[in-house]
Amino acid sequence: MELTRDGYSPKTVTLTVTAPASNNSGSSSSSSTTTSSSSSSSTDVTTTTSPDTVVSGQTVANKGRAIYAVKGLYMYNKSTFTKSARKYHYTKQARTNRPIFIVDGYTKSKNGALRYKVHDYYHKSRKGYITAKSGYTKLAYYFSVPKSKAVRVITSTGVNSYAKSDLSGKKLKHYKKGTVLKVKKVVKYKLASRFELTNGRYISGNKRFVIMK
Repeated sequence: MELTRDGYSPKTVTLTVTAPASNNSGSSSSSSTTTSSSSSSSTDVTTTTSPDTVVSGQTVANKGRAIYAVKGLYMYNKSTFTKSARKYHYTKQARTNRPIFIVDGYTKSKNGALRYKVHDYYHKSRKGYITAKSGYTKLAYYFSVPKSKAVRVITSTGVNSYAKSDLSGKKLKHYKKGTVLKVKKVVKYKLASRFELTNGRYISGNKRFVIMK
């Protein structure tokens, strides 16, 4: 393009025109910053990999864990406990004979009392609801190493040790009731736990079989 003005020599300049950026629809667009925030909905159950969890502010056994009754209790067919809803009665037992339940979930009664939804570990057809009130049940397996790093066999039938943590294969040694075993660490196995002994062998971490010394 040539520019002219009286009293001045003509001068040629080049103009570069940049078209506005367009989006895929052909309309011009302006740069903008969009901040997206994700909101997580809160739930009653806090899922963790630990043996315990928190449900509605109450510490209870995590879903899938094994618990045993330390007091007498009933299993009900409804979460609101009434005499007519009772299915099975479990009397208080010695530690080595306590009934074991698997936690399948949680629910509440009509008045808001927390319940475990469970099935009986030894009688799997028995399913229902039991109290989640503190003091009635405890975890049936150990998930920590005792301070003494030793456990004592308490079951009259004794326990066996194995080379694998799933307690399969050849039984390496049988330990009679009263035997004290040195523990190296705890190994989680599915809903249960194992004690790895200082000799590298594994035994069950079931509280019906052993007790912290």
